[in-house]
Parts: sequence; C-alpha cells; structure tokens
Amino acid sequence: MENRGDTCILTTFSDSYQAVDSQQYLVNPQQPEDFQSLIDSIKTQSPKGLIYLAQGTDPTQSKDCAAVLHTVQALVKSRFSVPLWLITQNAQ
Repeated sequence: MENRGDTCILTTFSDSYQAVDSQQYLVNPQQPEDFQSLIDSIKTQSPKGLIYLAQGTDPTQSKDCAAVLHTVQALVKSRFSVPLWLITQNAQ
C-alpha cells in the first residue's frame, strides 16, 4: 500500500494507549477509551479506510473481538464513516 503512495498507520496491542508518532499507535484491546483516542487522532489524517488484521494467536479471539467492537463503537461515537475491512485467517 505504501508503494502505491498510500499512508499507512500501524496500531498494535499494548498495555496502554500511546501515540508513538503520527503513523504508529499502541492500544489496549480491553480499553474502549484507547480506541476513541485512536480514532480521534487519526481522523484528522482523513484515512480512506481501516484494515483490521486479526492476530489469530489468541485461542478465544477475545482480544480481536474486543478490539473490533471498540473500533466500531469509536467510529460511531465520532460520527466518522470510513470503510472497515476485517482480515482474518482460517475464519468462516
């Protein structure tokens, strides 16, 4: 995507929210407010969409489920409408 000239923003799981820089963020998947802060920060960059890459390392997928839920809730609360793609592995 970056080779096409698109800007990518990387977000990874951590124990707490942190804006490392304008293209890298850390969020706690169990903290809805982390996702609200993330969306509030990135919407000023006018992203074309969000791509969620499921980790698939959590046998119960609880982190992935919580993260997707909190992302959608933050998007709705912010009234920020962009496509959201969920990429999973071995899901049906």
